[in-house]
Amino acid sequence: MSKTTNSKLSRSMHKPVNQWIFRIIIITIVIFLFFTFATRFVTGDFKFIKKANITSMMYQMADVGTMAIAIMFAFVTGGIDLSVVGVANFSGVVCAMFLTKQWMIPGMESDTQIMIIGMIAGILTGMFAGFINGFCVTQLKITPMLATLGTQSIFTGAAMIITRGSVVPTFPSNFQYIGGGSFFGGWLPFCFLLMIFLYIITFILMEKTTFGQRLYLYGANKRASYYTGQNNKLLGWTAYVMNGFLAAFGGIILISKNNSARADYATTYSTLAMIIIILGGVSPSGGVGRVIGIFFGLLSTQFISSGLNLIKVTPYFKECLWGAMLVLVLIIDYYSTNGFQKKRRKPKAPKAPKQAPAA
Repeated sequence: MSKTTNSKLSRSMHKPVNQWIFRIIIITIVIFLFFTFATRFVTGDFKFIKKANITSMMYQMADVGTMAIAIMFAFVTGGIDLSVVGVANFSGVVCAMFLTKQWMIPGMESDTQIMIIGMIAGILTGMFAGFINGFCVTQLKITPMLATLGTQSIFTGAAMIITRGSVVPTFPSNFQYIGGGSFFGGWLPFCFLLMIFLYIITFILMEKTTFGQRLYLYGANKRASYYTGQNNKLLGWTAYVMNGFLAAFGGIILISKNNSARADYATTYSTLAMIIIILGGVSPSGGVGRVIGIFFGLLSTQFISSGLNLIKVTPYFKECLWGAMLVLVLIIDYYSTNGFQKKRRKPKAPKAPKQAPAA
């Protein structure tokens, strides 16, 4: 497929997404303004826009935001990844075993060496987990939902075996900086900057490279992708490996923030990450979605979460709210996607003749 064809295809597929992104930007602004004044009304102060809350929100967004961008790769192919939290925790546990010197490589004893080895091991673990998911989906032809639901249990179980069900605590100070360090007097967390960096890399990969355009085509129409000469199995497999790569970064940020690793951290993040990406315009049907939309989906969910905390809404209500939001955005996605497709496929009715034909 030529670059010109790729470019035209990309523009045509992004048209409805761009409209959705415009809406989610407006929604995000409305949510921000609502909680800015709601916290003023309830607490008597503009706590929502205070430095402490803004910084706290950036810390909270880093790990779940990274897991959300990981799931994007599976969604764009028309699949799904229910194992992202399991992959993140499994990768985090493997990293933690090196950080705490329970697993060691001879000659690697300084904190910097240990941190580098631990992070590399964690990232490779995530990529291996993605490789397994890709194998199940592309080679064994298992439905992505069932495949990743099964591997979620496998990865969580493997992490449980490694940790024996306990916490792996206390990491070197240089590793703790990833999740707890900041710049500009505490205004800008390092973990948030790392997340932004990963978003930029994903944006370039998905929207500025041939691989990204091929992946969008593969998700939109696998048969068309095959007839243009693409290796569909390799594309799908690569997408899940990238998924695991980014999920591992999410796990590394998570354990650094907590200064400990466990097999069952962040159990609600799968639901929240899916809300973020669907709200951001990534369709579960495949072939559609942009990184900028995911970022605003992340902002809107974080504004809701922090705003509800500040106005003293019970955390149990939030769990119910996330589930309701997931159902709602799936319904909206279904009708908007099908409406767009019907609009494209609807044949034009022939025009009636201006006068009756002569007898």
